[in-house]
Amino acid sequence: MYSVSQRLLVFLASSRKAKGRVRLIAEGEGKRLEWAFSSAGALAGKLPEHNEAVLLIAGASPESAAATAVQDLWQGSPRGVWHCADLAYLWSLEAPENLDDLERLSEEAERCLASVSDDLLAQLAGLVSEAGAQQRLGFFEHELHRRHDALNMPASGEVDIEAYYPPSREAGAPSRQEMPSDMLERVFNAREAMARAFDEYEERPQQLDMARAVEQALAKSQPLIVEAGTGVGKSLAYLLPLAIHSARTGKLCLVSSNTINLQQQLVDLDVPRLRAILDSLELKITLLKGREHYLCLKRLEETWLVNTPGARQRRERFLGADVSPLLFILRLLLQCSEDNSGDLDTVPGPEGFPQAERAQLLRAVDCGYSTCLGRRCEYYKARCHFFSKRGEAASSHITIANHALVFSLYDPQSEDGDSIVSRAPVIVFDEAHNLESAITNQHTREVSDEMPVELGNRLLAVLQHEGLSRRLTLPAGSVGEEWREALARVQSTMPEVPGWVKLAAEIRGQVNSLLEQAADKARIPYDSPVQLTPGTVTQEQMQVMELLAKLAQRLLAVVSKYHELAGSLAGLFASESSDLYVDDDSFQMDLQSLCIDLRDCIEALGQWQPDDPSSICWFNCDLSLGEPSWAYKTAPLKAGPLFQPLLAGKECVVLSSATLTVADSFDYLQASLGFDDAAAERSRWLKLESPFNFQEQSLLLIATDMARPT
Repeated sequence: MYSVSQRLLVFLASSRKAKGRVRLIAEGEGKRLEWAFSSAGALAGKLPEHNEAVLLIAGASPESAAATAVQDLWQGSPRGVWHCADLAYLWSLEAPENLDDLERLSEEAERCLASVSDDLLAQLAGLVSEAGAQQRLGFFEHELHRRHDALNMPASGEVDIEAYYPPSREAGAPSRQEMPSDMLERVFNAREAMARAFDEYEERPQQLDMARAVEQALAKSQPLIVEAGTGVGKSLAYLLPLAIHSARTGKLCLVSSNTINLQQQLVDLDVPRLRAILDSLELKITLLKGREHYLCLKRLEETWLVNTPGARQRRERFLGADVSPLLFILRLLLQCSEDNSGDLDTVPGPEGFPQAERAQLLRAVDCGYSTCLGRRCEYYKARCHFFSKRGEAASSHITIANHALVFSLYDPQSEDGDSIVSRAPVIVFDEAHNLESAITNQHTREVSDEMPVELGNRLLAVLQHEGLSRRLTLPAGSVGEEWREALARVQSTMPEVPGWVKLAAEIRGQVNSLLEQAADKARIPYDSPVQLTPGTVTQEQMQVMELLAKLAQRLLAVVSKYHELAGSLAGLFASESSDLYVDDDSFQMDLQSLCIDLRDCIEALGQWQPDDPSSICWFNCDLSLGEPSWAYKTAPLKAGPLFQPLLAGKECVVLSSATLTVADSFDYLQASLGFDDAAAERSRWLKLESPFNFQEQSLLLIATDMARPT
């Protein structure tokens, strides 16, 4: 055991030249020295010769010329080089603005490092070493050496996964509570309750009218469609009667907003006000997001917390020359071991880290449906962040979701009885004017230019799995009779896969060639994206779409071959009843995800029929970036058949928005969401004006220099 005896705090005054001030803190000797320097050479002349000193740099980014010049002084030395930008990002510390701030940050960073457990610290140091980033991110290894001598160093790849478990949650139905029958009226009449929730509460008649309408709809089990203008206070107008109803009946109520940001706004602003107003009630309110927003412990462990050959291979595509992906993973591992929420949205990326790269990293550790092993996973239910959160949502009075999540869980043909949508007898859709697009987007399918080749390469990767490869060399007679024919078929088909992938690449080239020829003939532009949609294209463009349809069928034939083989692999190697079952969770997740993506690709290509009036299809392409970028896209023709069964199957559905009518009529909404005469008659339609005085409280500005929206 030894401790750091010297710290050098370097605050750079410029990002271009190594000049600034240094503070030397020699704790064991009680020294504190400070001096200015005008160049890296001037700094080098005063640096102490001590192998245990730590150099902490601030004032410029680690990639700047000044920081690089200072760091180069320490190349090849065992002394540590820490960048305050990295430390501030990893532990959410405030960036220093001077040497005093830097000293405080260095002390706080040392406390943060000291709080990391040995097993996680060893893994973080191992990941840094694996990525070749020891010179910049050596503080984890430095802390290991501070705690342990060389003979007692903890091994990497042995992280205790329990640190990442979700907190234990209570299950069961929401509690029922006694209250007066006129509770809502009492709430609005009790101005002191409103004063607790609002600094300057203003009574708005429209808000009370809407709240009464929601209360009546809940009592009568009647659909309510209410347009309430800006300023009515719609959120509390439905939350108050909803909370009272749920607390009285013990029934789960679901609130669906248009986006996750609006969900968060409800939780951060409106729910605290609701609790303040109804402080006599014990309300359990849960924010629930889609599966892809939660951390999957199985995938996290399989890729980032163990050092098996498979894990290292999976990490290779993320750990490159750029240190940003590594920084992001280090932050994720540190943060998720501390807060236990499993909410991936709370993990920020480093400054300048592209959102697309962050999303790619998160897709490899999220609870996405296609990679979920369900009951076969050792972390299923209580130890899974998504299932644990879903259980909490099911036992709440109010669960706040979003439209995309609701319609990803709801299928009128085969609704999952265990889903949150099935369990909730009451649903309120806020921002309901977005429902049609939300339903359409949820059921839109896309096949991009890269997908057919990518799916083929994923199939090849599955076939190269070590456990599968060994089984594929077995003679047919060595397995049970029921598996022999299927095994022989896979063995004979497997050598054809590279040819299928090559054919998919050739068809992609043919699509590219067709698009370039169309651009040469001025049928589509070279310099901007274009969307080809039946009914809006020119005659010449329609001819291009007809040729694209033929190429789509050729791609469909190739992807169908992938799908048939992947299905055979699933039957042989993913069924626990099979003699050939591969007991490897990573393999099972890869194969399951491949099968689901192949199914979606086949569905999209099969529905791409530009001459079929019952099919909605279009083609997006962009030739402006050199290599053509394109996608076949399909969507359902009408949202009504996907919405009306939900409306009919619930005790009460409320649609709320500031903009539901067109020319003071609900006709457009009725048509877009499939209301027939009986459904329209059963529903209540209410329009409430805004309390705002727009003549005095608004200003309309029209920009005259904007580019065309397209």
